[in-house]
Amino acid sequence: MNDHLKDLKQQLDKQVYSKHHYQSQKEQIIQSIKTHHNIPEKPKRFVHTIAVIAAVLLFSIISVSYMMQDNHNTPAQVDDHPLKPTAPPEKQPIPEQKEDMDEKEVITPPEEEKTAEEWIAHFYKGWKNLELPYQKIQLTYRSNWYEMESVKKTYDIKFEYRDGKFISRSDSFIEREQWSDHFEVIIDGDELIRVYHNSKTYENIDVGSDIEYDDPETDTLNRLAPLFPLNEFGSLFAEAYTWNVEEVNEAAGWVKLQANVNPQYHDYTRTKAKIKIDQDTGVILELITYAGEKVYEELFVDKFLVDDEAEFINVDTTVPSNYNDLKKIRNERVKLDDKWEIETNKIIKEDPQVGEEGFSITGEDNHLTLLLRIKEGTSEQRAKELAQKVVNVYTEHANSSSELKQKGISIWDHYHMNILIFAEHQNIHTYGGDITQNTQNGEPNIEWK
Repeated sequence: MNDHLKDLKQQLDKQVYSKHHYQSQKEQIIQSIKTHHNIPEKPKRFVHTIAVIAAVLLFSIISVSYMMQDNHNTPAQVDDHPLKPTAPPEKQPIPEQKEDMDEKEVITPPEEEKTAEEWIAHFYKGWKNLELPYQKIQLTYRSNWYEMESVKKTYDIKFEYRDGKFISRSDSFIEREQWSDHFEVIIDGDELIRVYHNSKTYENIDVGSDIEYDDPETDTLNRLAPLFPLNEFGSLFAEAYTWNVEEVNEAAGWVKLQANVNPQYHDYTRTKAKIKIDQDTGVILELITYAGEKVYEELFVDKFLVDDEAEFINVDTTVPSNYNDLKKIRNERVKLDDKWEIETNKIIKEDPQVGEEGFSITGEDNHLTLLLRIKEGTSEQRAKELAQKVVNVYTEHANSSSELKQKGISIWDHYHMNILIFAEHQNIHTYGGDITQNTQNGEPNIEWK
């Protein structure tokens, strides 16, 4: 035992233990017997308890004092079992500081705004992918075109996938300055039907397999221009134009962009454009192009519903019961004879006001257009008189054919025609009208517009 421990023991013996008498084992037995025989003796337990407590306290004080002195006077010794260092207690944050920290954690740097090029690149991926991500759609929009003449188009397109088949009905109304056309395209699996409301006819087209919206035969893809604008407006998103961001409305979910043609492409018809695009779907909501300062094209979406929003839509694939089968009419229809046109030109060109090209017919199926070229400076009244003469002469030659005589009908019973009058060397017609048959005498009349 170390010397300093011996000294410590001797001091404790003198100050504590020497002042008290401790019983031997023999004395403890005698004391126990006395207790059992109820021999009264003054208890010493309380005194003993105080002594023990005092001894422990004194031992602790002397030990700590000695150890502190020993640490200062003796060199450090290597302990075989050193105590592991303990980390200092963490500081508890002040409530106000905690609130500030929470606020800082919530705040994130704002996202950088997309440039116009980034917006175009983002939408371009969806426009280029012709796979529709929807099971049901209703799209209603207006598309206007202004160049040689004003052409206004209204489309109402509905489609859905029913039992795995593509079902669609596209209603198109095209209005020109001189005439209008209303037709529909119905798709029901492998069946394609074209409905012509002007003539109250329809035709079934044999495709031979199930039809999809991107089938060229249906022309549906072009009518879905707000979803797939690259077919009609693809050049706007090429290198010829520089785009800028005009407005971004995050709450409404759309972005407006504007473009100007680059100087090296000054010969392009479209000189600038404005476009409004839905951020989620990439659908073009509005599009306006300009030729110089004049509006060249317009597109406005009035309704765009998809999937759950279009749940109530029922695509009707039936044709009105009073419409006639065009295939049957074609089989019964008298075909146009080129001789009728040649004979008409011989007579009409005798008039000095008729241009060198004279009269011609264009169009397809039962929708035909008569074209008349007149000399520049011809008055409106004279021009319309010449047009009526053309119609009368052509009708006379046609109705005199053996086929029409045998059937006892007029050429106007099988064909719908309109007439346009052009001045020589001009691409824009000056006058135009629809040709109708007089119900009383069967003679053709021109309803000028």
